[in-house]
Amino acid sequence: MNISTRIFEKASCPGRLAFAAVAAMIVLSLFVLNLHTPMQMDDYDYSFSWATGERITRAGQIPASLLSHYRLWGGRLVTHGLTQMFLLLPEAVFDLLNALAYLCLLLEVLYLSGQLAGGSSWALLLLLHAVLMAWLPFFGTVFLWLDGSCNYLWGTLIALLPLVREHSRGNRPSSPADWLLWLPLSLAAGWTNENTASAVLVTCALLLFRKGRNRTAFDFACLLVQTAGVLLLLLAPGNFSRAESYSFLQFLLSTALRTATVLYYAVIYTAPALIALILLLALNPAGAGRLWPLLACAALSVLALVASPEVSDRVFTGPLFLLLIPACRLFGTLLGEHVSARRALLWVLPVVLVLLLAQTRMALRDVMQQEARLHANMAAIEAAREAGESRAFLHDVPGLSPFTMANLLSGDSGEWPNRTLGVYTGLEIVRSPDTPSQVP
Repeated sequence: MNISTRIFEKASCPGRLAFAAVAAMIVLSLFVLNLHTPMQMDDYDYSFSWATGERITRAGQIPASLLSHYRLWGGRLVTHGLTQMFLLLPEAVFDLLNALAYLCLLLEVLYLSGQLAGGSSWALLLLLHAVLMAWLPFFGTVFLWLDGSCNYLWGTLIALLPLVREHSRGNRPSSPADWLLWLPLSLAAGWTNENTASAVLVTCALLLFRKGRNRTAFDFACLLVQTAGVLLLLLAPGNFSRAESYSFLQFLLSTALRTATVLYYAVIYTAPALIALILLLALNPAGAGRLWPLLACAALSVLALVASPEVSDRVFTGPLFLLLIPACRLFGTLLGEHVSARRALLWVLPVVLVLLLAQTRMALRDVMQQEARLHANMAAIEAAREAGESRAFLHDVPGLSPFTMANLLSGDSGEWPNRTLGVYTGLEIVRSPDTPSQVP
């Protein structure tokens, strides 16, 4: 038995040790990056109750705040509930749990691709993390920033859970434990992120009615509860309240342009997964037939964005991970069928590891520089407060890399984010006159 076969052999001791080492490295690196990513932007806003405007100091204030948020702003009670809960806890608690959630999302991809129990799972885990670190242009805003992580890291992790249920269930009968576990999880999954949750719901419905599927009352109950979650998300009064600023004519006339924009950014932000998927399909065309549910789910999650009047880079997190699942499935199949592929990977992985460590070092440098600039602004606020001033002059903090996000101030202290930071600190926040103008 050659070394590549032994290392990639299913349930082998070297494979288990390698998997544990890779998982530990990922959690440690994300934890350190999270430690140096302070509160910013929307975090200040969600530190206060949407119901009373008071600072949230206990968990009992969160439900009323979420209900007001649901009525005034949007339907994401699950993810914004996580945000407000984490803002109550010490920052280190979020930093550790968020690093673990990132690992869980990668493991979820491997599980849905059928590769988690395989001997190559450790190599796929390492490659997944390396791809995200190297190419994802919004890494910091979805994996490090607190509110962004709750909405898109945690939101995607929860939104994909119905696919995990489908993958694990098969045709086995349900147990009481299944009902107790999956009904609330199905509701939460539907109530997470508009485009990803909606696409997963449609995909689960298609999978339920596929040929040969044994349909039970449990499956229909989960689908019904998941549908309720999506409807509660989409039909929130806050969604319609926010949409009032967009006239129907404006929405109609901009549909074509918005569609082109959505597709353009979908290609940019999912490029690594798309390229890998195309290459792997070229190597294994016969595997395409088994991937259609996940590919359809990714396409639906992108097309759902056309109905949104505002599209940011972060909303492509769901489509990206939905494409990574079939890519991992095809790659794992390739490794399982070809010894030459395993040998080639053994030569490539040390290079990947070195580049990943270098990328992590650069990311840490960037987040620490960003942290120092944000702390300098907070120090300026403290100095103004101690001097008895009613206002503080702050500098813009531009984003340094994909691992940081820009904190740019408005020229008007009454505009967001000046107003939000002002409420949080109790001072009027003004952009410093010697800061170059970077926003309209």
